[in-house]
Amino acid sequence: MSGAARASRPGRARRPSRAAARAPKGSRQRSMSLPAGLHWRHVHPITPLARGWRVVATVFAIIAWQAVDDIKHAIELYRQLREVDPAQYSETVQAWATEASGGDPTTWLIGAGIVLGLIVLAILTIPFLSWRAMTYAVDADAVYLRTGILAKQLRIARLPRIQSLDITHPLLGRIVGLGQLSVEVAGGSDSKVLIGYLRTRQLGALRREILELAAGATTSASSGALPGDGATGVGAGASGPAGGPTEIKGFEDIVGAPRIAEGTLEEAEHPLYVVDTGILIRSLLRSGPVILLLIAVPLYAGLLIALAWHAGTDAALDLLPTAIAIPLALVPVVWNTLSQGWGFRAAATPAGIRMRYGLTDATSMTLPPGRVHAVGISQSLLWRRKDWWRADAALAGRALSKSEAAQGNPTKRLTRLLPVGARDQALRALWLVIPDLGVPDPDRLLDSALTGIDDGGAGPAAAPIGAPERGFISVPRRARLFNPIAWRRKAIALTDTCVILRLNRWSRRVNVIPYERIQSYRVTAGPLARRRGLATLRFDTVDILFPIRISNLDAAATAEISGLIAARAARRGRDEHLDRWLARVTEGVA
Repeated sequence: MSGAARASRPGRARRPSRAAARAPKGSRQRSMSLPAGLHWRHVHPITPLARGWRVVATVFAIIAWQAVDDIKHAIELYRQLREVDPAQYSETVQAWATEASGGDPTTWLIGAGIVLGLIVLAILTIPFLSWRAMTYAVDADAVYLRTGILAKQLRIARLPRIQSLDITHPLLGRIVGLGQLSVEVAGGSDSKVLIGYLRTRQLGALRREILELAAGATTSASSGALPGDGATGVGAGASGPAGGPTEIKGFEDIVGAPRIAEGTLEEAEHPLYVVDTGILIRSLLRSGPVILLLIAVPLYAGLLIALAWHAGTDAALDLLPTAIAIPLALVPVVWNTLSQGWGFRAAATPAGIRMRYGLTDATSMTLPPGRVHAVGISQSLLWRRKDWWRADAALAGRALSKSEAAQGNPTKRLTRLLPVGARDQALRALWLVIPDLGVPDPDRLLDSALTGIDDGGAGPAAAPIGAPERGFISVPRRARLFNPIAWRRKAIALTDTCVILRLNRWSRRVNVIPYERIQSYRVTAGPLARRRGLATLRFDTVDILFPIRISNLDAAATAEISGLIAARAARRGRDEHLDRWLARVTEGVA
């Protein structure tokens, strides 16, 4: 019987080889091997303190709250000690120790000194060990981050899966020039790799290095290029029409070219649009949370005064916590909106769209092209007279982490392309991430999408669904029973490149979904909808907040729409490529 047959006989286990038996236990248990030659770098030494001060403050607050009586007693002892003659300090402290220990002051003092010393040693040692264990590395495949003293953790962000790179400077970090780099990848909650704190100059260099490697660049160490080799522009063998280096106009040119030398990807920024501070503040004053605050604060103040006048101060004090809690619940919403829109400006770089914003925490986000799964343009009822709009983009990997969900902050799921601005700015934000709407007259289609109603923007019903002349397909009149207000506004359009949903009557919304980003779709119909020949079409993409479904469509039209979407999604998935967007968006920009 052959050896292979003997090895595959049931019930017989193969003995480990002698080499495997002699191998160290740690190497046999290692479940993941890292690439050789990684250059591990440390973060700034202040990182553990900068990240852990909230935890330390919370622990001290809990201890102080639970030891209020002990603290009061210690303060009283300190006051008594100040009145004692300095020559009697030792006897007084010894008497207190005898009283506290029950008759053995020496042992009690030694034990208290040891415990206090261990606490001080832990406070000084644990941050140092945490900093020593926190290292990061970057190569042509991924970004690596190692953390943990006893429980080791290794996080790997693959470069092709990077959705965005965010540089954040908290308020204290802005003062001392320190920040963090967040590498967002296509994953679920808490999938990002957070590197920091680092100096501002180091953050910029690290972001540039990651973007260059993601675009196909290679470091001089890995490529073997030496100064003076002429390794400028793109790699060897790539030349332009005159034999010189190929001109890099955008992300597509970098990906299509051979690997380029480090530092070739320039960081020149081309300004695109800026959010006016006056418009931002006026838009906040016209928002629902601020209006509720302006109504709730005087209302509760008057109620408290009336209650104190008629029922006494005690009754007013009983109502005070509730009166304060409701307005305070709206303050974080208003503050987040103000902070995310303050100083907002967008620029185009060869690596992608770069957006900067922040009032206290300064954030710089770089969004590579081809990462957006959907775009939503919305306008509240109070913004309609000013014709202000907001533009949001949905990216993979922007789901809430557990800590963010606990804070009740849902805006982390969206990437804000424009907090508030005029219509042309909102359309420019859409154009940046979805450059081709797949119709001959995109301006007319978008105008119908933003302000259209009933059959506005709809072409002849005899035209085939999906043809450019068909335009929007409106919800039939028989759907008004299920949606009496918004049915006149709701419509869907199928272009050659994307699906456009026109939704909501009072708070207008337009959602644009590229075919290649649709993961799946569903057609559903309840019993009442089936009786009236209606159906709902829902698209499944990444986990996002704005709606990606349209209800009460004609059932026959929905069947034809779903088949057309399946065919076009397959075709667009095969033909997908990065657009030479930089040359387009910077055309005519000074």
